[in-house]
Parts: sequence; C-alpha cells; structure tokens
Amino acid sequence: MAKKAVPTKPKKNNELTLHGRLQRSMISYSLMAPFMILFFVFAIMPVCFSIYLSFTYFNLMQPPTWIGLDNYIRMFLDDSTFLLVLKNTILFAVITGPLGYLMSFVVAWLINELGPRIRPWMTAVFYMPSLCGGMATMWTLFFSSDTKGYANAILLSIGAI
Repeated sequence: MAKKAVPTKPKKNNELTLHGRLQRSMISYSLMAPFMILFFVFAIMPVCFSIYLSFTYFNLMQPPTWIGLDNYIRMFLDDSTFLLVLKNTILFAVITGPLGYLMSFVVAWLINELGPRIRPWMTAVFYMPSLCGGMATMWTLFFSSDTKGYANAILLSIGAI
C-alpha cells in the first residue's frame, strides 16, 4: 500500500526564515544606532556624570574629591534657600501641570466643535504665537543685516553687495 503524501503547509510570502529575521533585525538596529549613540552621549552620560559629581567636592580647579552624602545632608538640613525653592517648584508643578492639561483639552474640544469653515482660522490663531517665534528666529538667522546672516554672507562673498 502506497503512503499518502502528507501535505506540507505552504509557506506564506510574509514568513521569513531565521536568517531573514536576523537580517531585518540588524538593519533595524543599524538604523537606530545613530540616535541611540547620540542619546547616550548627550542625555544619559551627562546625567550619570552629574549624579557622580553630586557625591564629590568639585571646584573646577582641582580634581573632584569624594565626600559621599555630605552635599545632600547640607542641602536638606542647612540650606534654607533649597527648601524654599523645592516648595515653590512643587507648588508650581501641582498648579500648572493639571491646569495646563485641562486647558489644552478644553481648547482642543472647543476648536473641534467649531464649524468646518471657522476651524482652520481658529487653529491658526491658536498656533500662531508659537510659530511666530521660530519664524522670527529663522528670518533673523538668514537675513541679519551683518555678515552673520546667511543670505548677506553669501551676497558679500560673491560681491553682490
């Protein structure tokens, strides 16, 4: 009696072999690497170094010397300014945090409830103050009246002005 051939499950086009998955992972990691390196160098390392320096005496003229928790003990027990600043910071965060989120939701809801003709105008009015600051900086950078402005520096270098 002949054996029946056991049907194999057909391979779907989107199923990858182990090699294909590893290759796809390596491509993904290589695309993430520049961001991760810059994030580590400019965000993680400074924070870690600051934590280390907080346990030392450091005056920029001599190498840091380890003093342990003395800075923190002096900050919490002997420094009246720190306690005032801590109180003000907590008060500011408690008031502005929830209030800012609540106002953002209310304004977004109000703009969303407007008619389709007025909604773009109100959105522009809402976002214009934050956009204008960046635009003013950009225009100043490009068109400054001295050689620091990019456009004038180019025009001066080619002798147009």
